[in-house]
Amino acid sequence: MALTWDQVRELDARHVVVSHTRDHVRLADAIGEAAIREQVFEDKRRLEQELHHEVRAFAWVGGEEFAYSAAGARAIREAGFRIAFGTNNRPVRPGDDPLRIERTNLEAGFPLDVLRLQISGVLDWMYAPKRRRLARRLASA
Repeated sequence: MALTWDQVRELDARHVVVSHTRDHVRLADAIGEAAIREQVFEDKRRLEQELHHEVRAFAWVGGEEFAYSAAGARAIREAGFRIAFGTNNRPVRPGDDPLRIERTNLEAGFPLDVLRLQISGVLDWMYAPKRRRLARRLASA
């Protein structure tokens, strides 16, 4: 299910719409740098064309480690995004790199006990080794 462009523009009037790749693909090394750049740059171009304003934020697709690549991080930076969100549970702190902001996934349909777990800090601690591995991988971007 997808939104029409009219629905996206209506949403954009009340919320921040971010780029999320052209075809909802993971920016993994396996797809190649040319495909990564096309996914990032073309999505930004099309969103800006349809919304009639700059799109400043990007949200990585997927949370799997393979979904993050240095080529993806470079493309996001070179496309001119000012902020990029991953999905590796961590509070945002002063001085964080705005192109490496991690977020905690909260869904309206989550049971209350799952929401409590998500914001308890336990998952922030559990994701720490993964975040360190990704930091090393993305450092070359």
